[in-house]
Amino acid sequence: MKAFPAIFGALAFFSAGCSSLPPGEPPTGNIVCNECRFRSEEDVAEYLATRLSLFLLEKHPGKPLALYADPGAARVARTALKECVELAGCRVVADAPLRLCGKTVDGGWDFALCEEKSVLWRETCSLEEKR
Repeated sequence: MKAFPAIFGALAFFSAGCSSLPPGEPPTGNIVCNECRFRSEEDVAEYLATRLSLFLLEKHPGKPLALYADPGAARVARTALKECVELAGCRVVADAPLRLCGKTVDGGWDFALCEEKSVLWRETCSLEEKR
């Protein structure tokens, strides 16, 4: 009798399979938008600091960073880097080979972590439109 729940559960799991998908053709193109939208610059900086710190801790622990950002992205990038120094243990050096590049794009910012000519990490963030 103890095997009944396990057998019933396995049958239910395997019988659901593809029959649980809706009928018709799957949608074409991107079905998920990867762009992050935030309410304030502070939210963007906090998100960037977290994402960048996790990446740095995994791939480049303790490496120095340089900041290259246009005036529109500099404040957000500086705030994010300040938190990265605390979270990831990195330091900011003017001529470091690992660079956080930030630029203003339509309604937001594009940030990339670059080393020489390769992009190692990238995030695009924008502010929600006020209603």
